[in-house]
Amino acid sequence: MSFFHLSVKATDKLGEIQDQNGVQRKKLIINVDTRWNSTFYMMERFLEQHEIITTTLCLLVKNLTCLNSDELEVVRDAVSLLEPFEEATREMSTEKFTSLSKVIPITRALQECTNSKSNSRNNNIQAMQGSSLGTEFQKQLQRRFPAMEKVFSAGAATLLHTRFKKVPFVDMGNVKAIEDRIIHLIRTGYSQEVLAESVAGPLHESETQECQRNEVQAKKGSLWKNFDVKVEKTLKSSHSTATGPHTEMRRYLEEPLIPQEEDQLKWWKIHCTFPKLQACAKKYLCVPQHQYQQTVF
Repeated sequence: MSFFHLSVKATDKLGEIQDQNGVQRKKLIINVDTRWNSTFYMMERFLEQHEIITTTLCLLVKNLTCLNSDELEVVRDAVSLLEPFEEATREMSTEKFTSLSKVIPITRALQECTNSKSNSRNNNIQAMQGSSLGTEFQKQLQRRFPAMEKVFSAGAATLLHTRFKKVPFVDMGNVKAIEDRIIHLIRTGYSQEVLAESVAGPLHESETQECQRNEVQAKKGSLWKNFDVKVEKTLKSSHSTATGPHTEMRRYLEEPLIPQEEDQLKWWKIHCTFPKLQACAKKYLCVPQHQYQQTVF
């Protein structure tokens, strides 16, 4: 890529070959050290134009710089592994306000996508090289997010997000502990001491009723595919008329999961049947995830 970037002659020749093949003229993308996704876009554009690039290099007698079939396959594997990360970065960067409630679902989706892509590789040389990259991604995700579900503020925001609720969690014990802490906050009337503890303190063991999951139409996409499949498997349950904290939590969890594009705060404003949880949702759903965003990427 740097050869074309530094040579006007090579760039002009590339444009000519693109015209001759009836391909829209597109500049090659150069990697920028401060933007990881520029590397992804560079490799993606290279794969899109690699036949034209190879032809241009051969005409310029620079064919020694061309990639062989094995190297090209490694690039394809790298692009495939990086696609979910690029989608997550784009989603978090283009939204005006990304809630803390998306931290656990996104990190979980990235782990599942990486595991799935790594496990689907064939047993050959280039696949082994691609798998090593996938294995490194898996290790880094485990190292950077070893116990995100145990962070109460992130867990509470996810549980009170009417699209996610329990679905993104791996350990249902963490869900029970979060439910118990939320109910404890409701019963203590959100005293300053309890609120301070809830943000920084450890999770407590609890015994709460398990909810039945709800069915919702899945939205297809590489990042959210596994999550939406889980959502499709949830079941509808009946509503209760009791108003205690435990019952209010159970009734909330029995509500159908809403589409991803719907406004969470608007939903809570309309559904005043959960007044105790409503105050808690307002507190945690309004927490931005900027403190986590740089850690994720």
